[in-house]
This record gives sequence, C-alpha cells and structure tokens, in this order.
Amino acid sequence: MRLPDKTTIPRLQSILANRLGGTSLLEWAERVTAELLKGSGQDLPPVQLDDHLTSLRRVTSVRYRDSLPERARLRVHKDGFDVEIDSKYSRHAGWRRFLLAHEIAHTYFYENSSSGIGDRLFIRHGDADLEWLCDYLARSLLVPMDVLTKQFEESAATGFNVAALFDLSQKFSVPWQIMAGRLVEDTGLWRAMVLLWKSEGVAPDLDWRLQWQCAPRELPREVFVPIGRRQESGEMKFPRAKGRLAKALCRIAAEESIAASLSLDDLTVGNLYKSLQNDSAASSEPVQCSILGGQKSGGFEWSEPSSRPKSVLMVINLS
Repeated sequence: MRLPDKTTIPRLQSILANRLGGTSLLEWAERVTAELLKGSGQDLPPVQLDDHLTSLRRVTSVRYRDSLPERARLRVHKDGFDVEIDSKYSRHAGWRRFLLAHEIAHTYFYENSSSGIGDRLFIRHGDADLEWLCDYLARSLLVPMDVLTKQFEESAATGFNVAALFDLSQKFSVPWQIMAGRLVEDTGLWRAMVLLWKSEGVAPDLDWRLQWQCAPRELPREVFVPIGRRQESGEMKFPRAKGRLAKALCRIAAEESIAASLSLDDLTVGNLYKSLQNDSAASSEPVQCSILGGQKSGGFEWSEPSSRPKSVLMVINLS
C-alpha cells in the first residue's frame, strides 16, 4: 500500500483549504463519507453502492469495459458522471466495490451544482496525492470508522491475526488488503504489520518474495522493505526472503497448513529484521500466517485460479 509521504497531506490541505472548511484533511474525508452514507440511509455493513447512493454523487451509470488502460475511470458530462470498470473485475465483488468507491471519491473534486458539473477542482488528473486521497475516501466509505469500531468490539476481534482480518473483510465485503489498510493505517485499531509473500519456482527450491505490506503510520519509514522495483527490461523485481524465513515459508506451503506461528527471529529481510529486533516488546510476539494459495480463498484474492505458486499472508503483532 502506498503511504503518504511527509508532503502529501499538507499539500492537499493547502490545495483544498476552501473545501475543507477549517477541518483536517482526514477529518473531512471521514465526515463527507459519513454524510453520504447517512443520506443513503445505511448504517450496517456491507455498504450497498446502489443506485440511490451513487445518484447522491450524480453518478448516472456504471459500466464494464474490456481492456481499459486503467482499472477504472470516471467520465464527466454536464449532467453527472459515468463510471467505467475493467470487465476483469466484474466477477470479484470486493475489488469491484472498491474501484467503484474510488471513482465515487473522485466526484468530490469537481464543481457540482444545480447547473451541472464543472471543471476539476485545482488538482490535475492522475495526481499521485489525489489518487492516495481517493483510496482513503473509498476505504472510509466502504468501512465507516464508527461501524468498524462497533463490529470490532462486538465480535471481540482484539487479536491481530489472519482469521480476524478475513472475518472483518467478509462482513464488509471488501478485499483483505483494504480491510488491513483500514485497521492498521487509517484507524489504528490494529498495531500490526501485514505482509504478503508469493513464491516463485518449485518446492523445495522456492524463491519467496514480498509483494504487499502495510504498517502503522508512526513506524519509521526504514521498517518498510522496498516493494516492486522495476528493472530496465520492464520486469518487476521484489525483495527476497532470506535464511530461516524462506525455509519457514517453504515449510508452511509444503505442509498445506492454514495457520502457523513463527518467531520474529525468523524475519531476516533487510531493514525489516533490524527494525523489529530493535523493538524488544515485539520480539516475543508470534507471527500469524495463512496460505492463500493459487485459487481464490473466500473471495479475498482476486487472481484467477491457476497453477501459480502459493502465497502466504502474515500478520505481525506489534502491540
């Protein structure tokens, strides 16, 4: 997940100052999505992105298109907005809902009056900071903070583990990545790191690579292992698991286990190992793991069923 850098939020707050009305950027994001849900009469998960809710943001149609150059896009016309989503997401409810919510978020950055839709507000199309903010708005729309907190308390989901992550993802009908971002980065309900490893090659000589991660915002940036560096050839290269961690991941995959516990001493991946070892409170915590496999698992992984190598999802308790 892309974290905002130190200039992202101040820059957006400056650009959108008139729109924010004196509140902070994230307070505004939580407020406008809560108002949208209230206007649509919804207070229980999962949020329904139905015609009534989308019409409140003047979205007039949602269509699926083959081979879009991006995952989804917003078409603007005088009377409102049309959303187009790449058809490959039509079968994956969680990602389909998130992409629609992301495009709904973009409608907040256009002049919207009774006379029609005006120009974009101050921010150019494709701006990286704006895309981060629309992701945040989409998460807050699909996983409202007060509803998430209530569900979290009622289900006694106080443990930082894969099972709890999947359970909440299912209740809110969002991908587990979106729920992890909401729990860890947005609300701080979890103090944990979530890591997704994917294997390459054939066991027992698997080459494990880190492909996705999220962590609390207050952690130092050096905790984050670099993700997805593109080579001159265009190929993406991901950091590899080393030593005991690679062997442990291989063992989990070979045994077809659905859960396992690893010591943080096994995490020897560059700066991640060094930073975690400096935190004595975290050094005795277990790492909860779950195999996602090459096929869809409970709707949380949108990749097509195939013989592709296994994936292992890890939740590291930092409390």
